[in-house]
Amino acid sequence: AYRTKAPSPPPDAVLFFGVAEFLRTFPRSPFACYTDSAFVPFLENYHANRNYAVSEMRRLTELEGAWLRRQLRVFTSSRIAARQIMTRYHLAPERVVPVGIGANLLTMPPPPDVAQTSAATRRRSVLFISTDFARKGGSQALAAVRQARVQLPDLTLDVIGDYPRQ
Repeated sequence: AYRTKAPSPPPDAVLFFGVAEFLRTFPRSPFACYTDSAFVPFLENYHANRNYAVSEMRRLTELEGAWLRRQLRVFTSSRIAARQIMTRYHLAPERVVPVGIGANLLTMPPPPDVAQTSAATRRRSVLFISTDFARKGGSQALAAVRQARVQLPDLTLDVIGDYPRQ
C-alpha cells in the first residue's frame, strides 16, 4: 500500500479509475469511480476462482460492495458491467452509469435521468478520462468531437484529468 498527502484544500470531488486497488480508500470529498467490471465477476470470468477460497471471494464481494455503495456514481465500460454491479451490490440504476469505452455516442442509450429530460435541456457530451491527454488520444477525441458537431452541434468534450493547456 502507498500513501499520498491529501491535497489542501480538498478537491470538490474524486474520480477513481478502477476499483480493487482503492477498496480501503475513502476521501473526504464526494467520490465516484470508473470500472470495466466488478472484481469478483472478473475473477469468475477469467480465473474460474481457481486461486481463491470461497471465504476470500465472499470477503472481496463484501469489501467491494461496501466501497461501491459509498460512490456518488459508478461509471462502467458497458451495460453488462453496469447490470452486474447493480445486481451483485444492490445499487440503484440511477447511480450506475454505463459510459462505454471510446466514442460511442450513437450506440449507447442515454442514462435514464437524461432520457427523461426535455430536448431543450439535454446535453450530449464525450467524457475523456486520462492522466496523459496526448498519449491517450486526447487530440483524436477533440478532433472526433469537432467532426461530430456537424450532426450534434451541442456536443461537448468533458475532460477529467490531464487536459491541453490553451
